[in-house]
Amino acid sequence: MLKPIITGAACLLGLLFLDSACQNKSPISDQERDAGQEVYLAHCISCHGPEGDGNQGFYPSLAGRKIDSAYTRRAIRLITQGSGSDGGMRPIGLDPDELRDVINYIQNSWGNEAPALSSSQSAFSLKLNP
Repeated sequence: MLKPIITGAACLLGLLFLDSACQNKSPISDQERDAGQEVYLAHCISCHGPEGDGNQGFYPSLAGRKIDSAYTRRAIRLITQGSGSDGGMRPIGLDPDELRDVINYIQNSWGNEAPALSSSQSAFSLKLNP
């Protein structure tokens, strides 16, 4: 009589595992983190700080954010097109790999958690509409 319960429990655990695996929420690799951090240090740290918390409250914090597809599209738009306001963020000329790497780094650092853009998925291919 225990066998059906154990089999059912094993199936349920298997389904839960497959469901979580299909959500593509694996953390970025050390190599991806290093590549993204290098871009961040070169282009972002002076305004957003070493911990992504913004400098002196003048620049927005990147830490502890709710990350969803709209946040990702907005980040890509700001990086590639700038904010369009005086004193705001200026566009940063990054190649597609650098853009993907820095997005993955920001979205998976300082308490942020997001599915990583894959190496075959160019950040430029995402819709840039708000």
